[in-house]
Amino acid sequence: MESILDPAKFPGSAPIFDLSFLHLGGLRTALYNFLFAKKLGGSFILRLEDTDQSRLVSGAAQAIEDMLDWAGISPDESPQRGGPAGPYLQSQRLQLYSSTAQQLLQSGHAYLCFCSPQRLELLRKEALRSGQTPRYDNRCRHLEPAQVEQRLAQGLSHVIRFRLQEGRSLSTTWSLAGLAMRWHSVDSVNMDTDIAPGL
Repeated sequence: MESILDPAKFPGSAPIFDLSFLHLGGLRTALYNFLFAKKLGGSFILRLEDTDQSRLVSGAAQAIEDMLDWAGISPDESPQRGGPAGPYLQSQRLQLYSSTAQQLLQSGHAYLCFCSPQRLELLRKEALRSGQTPRYDNRCRHLEPAQVEQRLAQGLSHVIRFRLQEGRSLSTTWSLAGLAMRWHSVDSVNMDTDIAPGL
């Protein structure tokens, strides 16, 4: 098994920041990614999350880069600097993410989930009420292909969830096609189809 920490195979570290103002926690994350990349001889790559239009702050991209420069942890690649690992705005990477999500669906490593936000909120409230950690109950994991097609034909909103191995507990961060994801022991959301329509 190849180690992700093999310097010869490490391309770089890319924190993804919301296009709002950089706070202390974000600066700390950038520092960790910068140190990790430099330790392994990789590049420090800045990606910016701009798909949630309601959270965009005018001038935030420039402010984030200025703050990183001020802190002495300037990115090697970014929207302003360019480089071979672009594009650097998440909205410009949606085609890459969509094709990767399709591969995960076709290989059975992901599935479509049609649970409404209201149902998920009820699950969360019930878990908290009973002193449990909120988690998805994998309701849509075992839908038959015909059931999935029926829900798609009805135009139901959905997300794509990872299909993790049952009984196996994971809690680590991986990077797939440049998209940082956190895997848990419960099937987590890979891609929200409201952001990437057509999936």
